[in-house]
Amino acid sequence: MNKFTLQENSFLGKCTQGYYSKNYVGYQQPNNPDFINHLKNMTKAKNELELVRDFVVAYETAYTAIKEIIQKESLLNCV
Repeated sequence: MNKFTLQENSFLGKCTQGYYSKNYVGYQQPNNPDFINHLKNMTKAKNELELVRDFVVAYETAYTAIKEIIQKESLLNCV
């Protein structure tokens, strides 16, 4: 899990901690999370069933990352 800080600015009233778990290295490159491209570029040319695998990977990636953040940060009563 990678951690970064968004600095206070005209939209954020205070610094905010952010996290990411996948490095984007370029579409169709080794170890790139291509499911992001597939989902963000959905068009009517693709049937929703063709994207099921990408939805599952996105869910599993988010679920795992959120669990890890909760544990590392010792968060309680997360909503």
